[in-house]
Amino acid sequence: MFSWLLRIASACLGPARRYARTRKDEDGGDNGGGVADGLLWSRDLGRHAAGEFSFAVVQANEALEDHSQVETGSAATFVGVYDGHGGADAARFISDHLFAHLIRLARESETVSEEVVRGAFSATEEGFLTLVRRTQFLKPMIAAVGSCCLVGIIWRGVLYVANLGDSRAVVGYLGRTNKITAEQITRDHNACKEEVRQELISRHPDDSQIVVLKHGVWRIKGIIQVSRTIGDAYLKRREFALDPSITRFRLSEPLRRPVLTAEPSICTRVLSLQDQFVIFASDGLWEHLTNQQAVDIVYKNPRAGIAKRLVNTALKEAARKREMRFVDLKKVEKGVRRFFHDDITVVVVYIDHELLQEKNVSVPELSVRGFVDSANDGVSVRYHHVGILYHYLCEPLLKRLGFYQVSQMVGMSVDRFLIGALVERWRPETNTFHLPVEEMTVSLQDVSCLWGLPIQGEPIIGKLEGPWVDEIETLLGVTPGKQVMKQKKRKADGDLESGGNMTSSNYSISLKKLRDQFKEMPENATKEQIEHYTRAFILDILGSMIFPDTSGDGVPAMYLQFLQDLDKPKEYNWGATTLAVLYRQLSFGAERERLEMAGPLVLLQHWCWSRLRPGRPVDQDRNPISWGEPDPESCPTFGAKWCGQELYPLPHNSGVAFYQNLLDQVQDNEVSWEPYNGLLMSMPRRVRAERAFWYSRVPLIHFWIIEFHYPDRVMRQLGRKQTIPPPPPHDESKLRQLHKINHTGKPRDWRKLHAEYVNQYNRIWQSMVDEEQHFDQASLPQYRHWFQQYGMYTVFLDARSAQGLWDPIPYPLDNFDWTGYMPSGPPLSRLALRSIKQVAWRIKCAMSRGWRKMGKILICTCYNNVQDINMEAKLSSMLSESGLPLCVDDIRSDDSASPFSTPKPIKPEEINMDVMDDWLYSNRGFTRYLSLGTDSDVLESQDKH
Repeated sequence: MFSWLLRIASACLGPARRYARTRKDEDGGDNGGGVADGLLWSRDLGRHAAGEFSFAVVQANEALEDHSQVETGSAATFVGVYDGHGGADAARFISDHLFAHLIRLARESETVSEEVVRGAFSATEEGFLTLVRRTQFLKPMIAAVGSCCLVGIIWRGVLYVANLGDSRAVVGYLGRTNKITAEQITRDHNACKEEVRQELISRHPDDSQIVVLKHGVWRIKGIIQVSRTIGDAYLKRREFALDPSITRFRLSEPLRRPVLTAEPSICTRVLSLQDQFVIFASDGLWEHLTNQQAVDIVYKNPRAGIAKRLVNTALKEAARKREMRFVDLKKVEKGVRRFFHDDITVVVVYIDHELLQEKNVSVPELSVRGFVDSANDGVSVRYHHVGILYHYLCEPLLKRLGFYQVSQMVGMSVDRFLIGALVERWRPETNTFHLPVEEMTVSLQDVSCLWGLPIQGEPIIGKLEGPWVDEIETLLGVTPGKQVMKQKKRKADGDLESGGNMTSSNYSISLKKLRDQFKEMPENATKEQIEHYTRAFILDILGSMIFPDTSGDGVPAMYLQFLQDLDKPKEYNWGATTLAVLYRQLSFGAERERLEMAGPLVLLQHWCWSRLRPGRPVDQDRNPISWGEPDPESCPTFGAKWCGQELYPLPHNSGVAFYQNLLDQVQDNEVSWEPYNGLLMSMPRRVRAERAFWYSRVPLIHFWIIEFHYPDRVMRQLGRKQTIPPPPPHDESKLRQLHKINHTGKPRDWRKLHAEYVNQYNRIWQSMVDEEQHFDQASLPQYRHWFQQYGMYTVFLDARSAQGLWDPIPYPLDNFDWTGYMPSGPPLSRLALRSIKQVAWRIKCAMSRGWRKMGKILICTCYNNVQDINMEAKLSSMLSESGLPLCVDDIRSDDSASPFSTPKPIKPEEINMDVMDDWLYSNRGFTRYLSLGTDSDVLESQDKH
């Protein structure tokens, strides 16, 4: 009778269960206006026990607070939509535990009923309150985290729907006139409803403040709108009372009795032939669409992608209300999006009645999670697997060019969670990670030892734009008739209505077309054909693994100019240019949160696995490496150690916060300071021959990109004595100018534009740092004291905030807290850093034409975050330096009559505002670190505290 429950229960504990994720929007959607929405994920169509379903979620908050799931079996379907508030902890907890409680209780009672559903809600509530009790001293604000909860279960032709909060389930059924009609089968537990207010007043007759009209919105105790939730512990039990200094959640008087409840309203409906589908959605959808509008859209359009269509329709309505174009709304980043719309989750479940009658339906047991928690899900990584196959005939040429070792590592995947945690610790001023132990970075030593790329030779700089027709025909053997350049659409001049014509790019080769052209090495290949194939293979490696970009599936044709004479090739510094691209991507990610990153992130992952423990796979020795091959150039590099490793310690892939916590706890004895020493003599001869260049303090050049290699900041990684490093030779304003340069616009002579840095590079032997002093443990305390006093952990905090920063942080090692975010000690410094960046960007909004009103609203919203970590003084300094009033309410807004307003606002990041760039880039304080902390005023101030 309950085989589906038993199978799903057992599958949750074993490897047989199939898990699926929603996919990211990459094409703008079926009615999306042609521009992809980087915050929208969807599953167009899937099967469940009684039909098909469609799933979509779009993020608006800084961290996605909506979680959701669909669990399917051969006889039943479970749908859950969890709309969190105050954070995602409660919604995530529900997603992890509610379904398991339902299975347990259904097995015990041998049925599915309202009592079983009610019991599952109760058990989930008690479990979360237990979690709050155990972690409140570490995360005080978890007591203010809660979630609405909407659940639907289809079993034996009956629909059970349970609801807490204001998410909604709506049935689309055919009426007597064969017209589709909407019927809401859930109750909105929101104080805006008169019946909810009356219910609250009747329960609390002695509390005149139980519902308060605040800023035109009815709120319970003046704080929250929904009356039924899971979580919100401080409004349910006195033991979870928050510090009264936290103004956002301050109660006018101590809690007498619970003001919120976790008792769901439950509806049981026998599905009739007239019932066509059910829409489960968070309140973000219903803010912009009526029940009938949503039902009409579902009924009149194809099933595939219908959930995404509903979301896009709601977003269009949100854009219309703000008098902006839908295409512009899709470009607005998370956090800022929240002022246009809320997080939106939609699950459309179609009812196929013939399937309800069948006892043995062939439906896979599938678990679909709809949430994509950006705060916990890492950056989206642009990476391709190399598609052109390695051929042994290419080996001599690959060795000659320095690509042989890296060519043996294709097919690696990237852990975006680990990358996201590392990016947060990157400092663009020094090109280093700030870890609890000291500075660390990916250096030229790492590029050489991990991948074997050359780290000496001519810089990678030259011609950028095409046409490249002649080079492609000569070097790849591809005639103009077999076009491999990427195609892009251009509109005819003056013809805005035209769909446009497809033209060839002058910059990028299509990887797909390149792979189609070189599917295999020709039989009895000639010397020329082998060279063509080798160049195409190298281009595929460059575009897929070393230099992938965020624009799509392509590789710049400009690299062909460095692959001309393969018999006696000129030596180029591919290692330095790889490092330049990696540094630039990390700097962009550190200056502001990015939805997507590219570049040689596999190299970064190899570096982290080689030197740090977090995320490192277990060495299975599945394919033992033959160190010390007879041919010195065939020897593997250290990166080969990580190829083919698929066994990871548990927990794994638990989100960015999991890795953040691990990195916060890194100890000196957990770092592999010199991982390559034991195998150095077994690596390729090139690695040993270029050892001197590990210590070069030179510019790293990649066409328009200029970055800098500072080995003197990480001498311990090289086995040398680490002293307090000198300041970087270039000031921050110069670095900011270099970071603003890109390859778009008119063609430029990069060698001439960057002549200063090319000349510095050519004098590489004059830039070597002293490598004579070997590592001395006795010298470490002096460096550590300086680093801890002026490093990333303290530089962003006022002295009052930094008190107790180095106290040990207890981390509970239980299943509930593997992904916990602990806002104290080092994590507090990360919160401070993030808050300053957010404030800086929002102040830029307030200074920008067409964005002033929005900027003012955004500053108000982040004020409480700044206040919570005692950083009001920094906010005042930022407002003062930007020329804005210190009182946020006095900041001037755009109004509809203002001549400065425009329907197409200028994005703040496109406006040259160096005042706020100082804060965005270094947070106005990192200079203390760069200048060795010699500011006497700073030292005296810290001594007083």
